[in-house]
Amino acid sequence: MVRMPLCRLGWAVALGVMALSAGGLIFSGLLFTRLGMLVPRAQTFADFGDAAMGRRGRRLVYFCVYTCIALEPVILQLICTENLRQILHRTGISQVGCRA
Repeated sequence: MVRMPLCRLGWAVALGVMALSAGGLIFSGLLFTRLGMLVPRAQTFADFGDAAMGRRGRRLVYFCVYTCIALEPVILQLICTENLRQILHRTGISQVGCRA
């Protein structure tokens, strides 16, 4: 785990990460545009999977989508717990409500 906060890495690293993220978003948007033109009848991601790989593709897309839906709350919980732990540590309050 990285112990140095990302805010201390500087503006150049932040700009690089933002540029990399923007490039990935543009690339993914172009791919979805191409997919939409190739499969104009598609209304869901599963329709794209069905057009590409048949029933197996549809199931694979459903698996990926529902896995993301199921894991997102867990990831957010971990992030919130870590942030709360850091805030409480800085203020001197323990996690059970007593002063450290």
